[in-house]
Amino acid sequence: MPDKETLIRGTPTFASVLDCICASRHDDEVVVAVSYLNDPRGFEVFLARLESLADSATDRRSMRNIALALACSPVSVPYNYRGYEGKSMAQIEADYAYFVALARRAATLKARAEASIGETIDAPADPRW
Repeated sequence: MPDKETLIRGTPTFASVLDCICASRHDDEVVVAVSYLNDPRGFEVFLARLESLADSATDRRSMRNIALALACSPVSVPYNYRGYEGKSMAQIEADYAYFVALARRAATLKARAEASIGETIDAPADPRW
């Protein structure tokens, strides 16, 4: 089972970060793990893994981790993370539509997880502010 050591030993693999999010028993580990998942190319896999976890989750903690991970992840923000240069307007709009669809999936999954645990989960406040 992944633990805090997974996040301390250099840059973890994508799979180990997802495992940490799914198995962690501590909110701070989930938040740190999500910070490693800022590459938009991994958003689809990230969401699919969380959806799979939600379908098989048997405990409250797993659903809490899903809601917290989505609250902290940029996948929940409908923004075109792909570049614009050299693209037609249709390509830019298609890219944006892709990220909007991902954000909607994330919002639906987060709402499902929150309903399951009976609480609303927000991203923790940044202590630097």
